[in-house]
Amino acid sequence: MPKYKTVIFVNGCYWHGHQGCKYFILPKTNVEFWKNKIEYNQNRDKVNYRKLKELGWNVLLIWECEIRHGDKVQALKELVEKIKTGNGERDD
Repeated sequence: MPKYKTVIFVNGCYWHGHQGCKYFILPKTNVEFWKNKIEYNQNRDKVNYRKLKELGWNVLLIWECEIRHGDKVQALKELVEKIKTGNGERDD
């Protein structure tokens, strides 16, 4: 959203290793592969978020579980407010 200098990421809880989320459970087979894959995704995300912030972008992160099972109307209102204020950075 260039007008608001905002980037919105919608992360899948499994693919991005959402800690404490019931949707993030490592498989019982090929554990090392999946652990490495998810750690790679997390590290790549951190690098990309940092680079965007350094370029002056507001980086917003929404987790899949927040919109899949949460109050969608409330989530949208909060997102709009974060976009308007430019205050939506999260470290998770």
